[in-house]
Amino acid sequence: MEFNYSFNIGPFFEIRDSENPGKEYLVEIGEFYLGDRYQPRLLIDMVRPSNTTYGLFREWYTDWFINVYDYDEQEGLILVSEHIYNDSNKNVAIILDTKDLYEARVWLDRCILYQKKHKCNLFVFSDFYEIFSNFNTSKVKCFPKDAYFDDPVHKAAYNVDRGEVFDIPDVSSKEFTWNDIKGYYATYRIGRYPIWENGWNMFGNYLQQDVGLVREHWWKLYESYKNPIDWNGLTSKEVVDHILGLDKMGLEAKMKKLKGRDNSTLSLRKADPIQHNPKDQYEATEIVPNEIKYIDI
Repeated sequence: MEFNYSFNIGPFFEIRDSENPGKEYLVEIGEFYLGDRYQPRLLIDMVRPSNTTYGLFREWYTDWFINVYDYDEQEGLILVSEHIYNDSNKNVAIILDTKDLYEARVWLDRCILYQKKHKCNLFVFSDFYEIFSNFNTSKVKCFPKDAYFDDPVHKAAYNVDRGEVFDIPDVSSKEFTWNDIKGYYATYRIGRYPIWENGWNMFGNYLQQDVGLVREHWWKLYESYKNPIDWNGLTSKEVVDHILGLDKMGLEAKMKKLKGRDNSTLSLRKADPIQHNPKDQYEATEIVPNEIKYIDI
């Protein structure tokens, strides 16, 4: 048997057991509350058959853990695989979804901080590649957004007849051949995404959960799988910090306020073009120079 894990746009696991195709396993997915290894909290548990894959919608940074159990008639449940999120020395991709140069500079600055904290190999994809590539180091490198390759074939086709060849990882090498050198262990998208479509309206309403909120295992409340809370009124720094887990205490304080909130007017978002038209582009206005600490501007 073999168990594989990746975190490209959400947590993802694969169970391979060709010798026992009818076997079933109990899988637990949870998070360490505020990153504390002494506070594991369950989010979902399920029974999955052999030779299957499964993932969750939540895309923003989480201190994930995944446990897989086999059942033995004599011993009961036996832990056969466990995985704790750890991107140290692994390839991580971060895609910056903004057309605003000043906002992108703040986001790049926080990406550099993420790399310093996690010690990963960071690949940043931005529309401002020609500017940001000047900040490349051995551990942080910037590329055009269309160089985030789906698979080796995509990469090979992209590099045909190009003067500048990008020999960088791709997504499927991790998720199908589980190659840590050629694939990304984790991928994050930074942006101001429609809250309603990527939250309650995407999944929570089918479970008759609190209007406007996503609830996991009856204790975890947030607003969207892409942005944990509504980005309206947030600074560029707050938006990226929430997605990359760079301000866990601040985000937790904001999410606690969601509990018991009057959500009766949230359905009005359906008519709000700012929330619902991904073509509408946010233009940053609150950028101040002292927010940028890790790149030389």
